[in-house]
Amino acid sequence: VSGTGVVSVTNAPTGTGTTPVTQAVTSSAASSVVNTTATLNGVYNTAGACPTTIEKGFVYSVKALNDNPIVDGDDVIKRTVALGSTGAYAVALTGLTPSTQYTFKAYVYNGATYTYGAATDFTTLAVASKLVFSVAPPTSGTVSTNLTSFTVQAQRPNNTVDTEYNTAIALTRTIVSGAASLTGTTTVTPTSGVATFTAVQFNGTGVYKISAGSGVLTATPASANITVTSAPVSLAAWNFSATMMNGAPPTPVTNANVTVGALTRGSAVTTSGTNYTREWGGYGWSTSTNLTTAANAGSFLSFTIKANANYLLSLNNIPAYDFYSSNTGPGSGQWQYSINGGAFTNVGATLTFASSGVNSFNAIDLSSVAALQDLPSTTTVTFRIVGYDSGSTTSGTFAFYDSTGSTAADFSVVGNIVATPVVNLSVSSNTASEASPEIITVTATANAPVSGAQTVNVSVSGTNITAG
Repeated sequence: VSGTGVVSVTNAPTGTGTTPVTQAVTSSAASSVVNTTATLNGVYNTAGACPTTIEKGFVYSVKALNDNPIVDGDDVIKRTVALGSTGAYAVALTGLTPSTQYTFKAYVYNGATYTYGAATDFTTLAVASKLVFSVAPPTSGTVSTNLTSFTVQAQRPNNTVDTEYNTAIALTRTIVSGAASLTGTTTVTPTSGVATFTAVQFNGTGVYKISAGSGVLTATPASANITVTSAPVSLAAWNFSATMMNGAPPTPVTNANVTVGALTRGSAVTTSGTNYTREWGGYGWSTSTNLTTAANAGSFLSFTIKANANYLLSLNNIPAYDFYSSNTGPGSGQWQYSINGGAFTNVGATLTFASSGVNSFNAIDLSSVAALQDLPSTTTVTFRIVGYDSGSTTSGTFAFYDSTGSTAADFSVVGNIVATPVVNLSVSSNTASEASPEIITVTATANAPVSGAQTVNVSVSGTNITAG
């Protein structure tokens, strides 16, 4: 070596000065999988460096066509997602085929290499095949009044709801008896596979069934019978604004198809006290604390009601009303009814009266009393209110009362009155012989809905015929 002892070396470095980092991604389970949509999920675990990750996304395919999807593979669809930072990411798919198994992978790309997560499968759900009442229609209704709401579900074969189903669902009615039409909003487009019917009515009385169909799916089985009745009406109403305590009772305003007996005082009730206005009742009420003893003694006020000929009577309720009792009048009361003069039955709760003054009482339900429904004109119902437990004296008052002084009804009875069905029978033929046998058809035609089992007696007579 010669020179001064100093060596000059020139070196040209290469590279970026950055340590290489391998990109990484993971496939996660698909979510929100239904018939034609699903969400693919993945995790961008590590951003690549040297080279840098520039893209992420998913590849997927129908598994039967390609069970190992990669970018540009056969039957493979690629969906990219904005790169962003590392962490979970997703993409929503639409237009999938129902009841089909798919496979997918999450991927990242650095301009040179695709890195994939594991192949992950999901299966889209089946489409609806049938309609089912998820909330059944009610078993009763009132003419021209919305039925209680009910719902229809579009269900898959496994009985789950097809939340993607949105084809309109329409109702139809089957007649058991009657001739009413189904009206209102009878066609509804389902929301998330469920159609809710809130405005459906029948425009006449009768017994019907409801079914739901779409023209595509299997229709619902028919509902249970729906008995449709007329809206209850006032059958008898009394106003006491011009009545005196000890005088004659007011004449009730009655429905044209019922007969109502006058308000009557029991044998124990007297008219010996002050003749107050806007009241009707009396004095002499039983001091007994026993209801039966008081009733047997005649300590009551009563009236009767019955259907006129060719009508049926059903009692619905006694609306809220006011009664007046003085401090020496009855402390308790009880409504009772009797059918055709038979034994009396309590109806409604026992009434408790204030020491003195007006007592307001809630309505009494009669619709649930079977003995007070569908009564023919041969049935008379007697109602009475028994006053008892008046303490040590019988001098107190107990009376129907008009609190407002108006001409509005102060006491009434509400129910339904309908024409008795008339059934006419006809036969296709009334003669036959051994040489010329005949199939005879008996047809029954009714002018109003007929419910329950009906019996037709047919007699046969002729030469050498023995009745069977």
